[in-house]
Amino acid sequence: MQVQKVGTVTTYDAAPHGALLLAGGQRGLSLWIKAIYTEGMDRLVSVAPGFQIFQPPALRDKALLDITAYTRLVPSPKVEDTLPRIPNIDLLGGLLLLGKDATWLGVHTEQEPGMSQTHYLDLATGQLVPRFDHDHFIAVRGWRIVSTISPHTEIELFQHTFEK
Repeated sequence: MQVQKVGTVTTYDAAPHGALLLAGGQRGLSLWIKAIYTEGMDRLVSVAPGFQIFQPPALRDKALLDITAYTRLVPSPKVEDTLPRIPNIDLLGGLLLLGKDATWLGVHTEQEPGMSQTHYLDLATGQLVPRFDHDHFIAVRGWRIVSTISPHTEIELFQHTFEK
């Protein structure tokens, strides 16, 4: 039997900002990114399900698998999945913004019950900000997270298409 390494077992506190974390729970597997908010406070961003921001206790007592080094994000190559400009709507959760030096992911945050807005997560640093100048970015509706454990086989772990 051959065993392939697919991640590193870690804890929430030991994981670096920007880490893609796989967690198991009663509802199955979920994907998270450890983020740091503008005030320097840690946050969690759920990738699957939901593109929402959570407080760290959601995963603090769980064993996690850091799969950052064994995955990559693949934007859709389809022209119909790119948008000429960022939609003028408040909720952009799941929209991927590609720039020359950064890639951002739109996530939801609920300020008050029923009142949501979009924040942006820098996928390289884990920095989470409420706004930034996105004039020089391409908005991509479709993207996937794939495993890179085998150089000859691409395994899709997650797929998303932003719907307006």
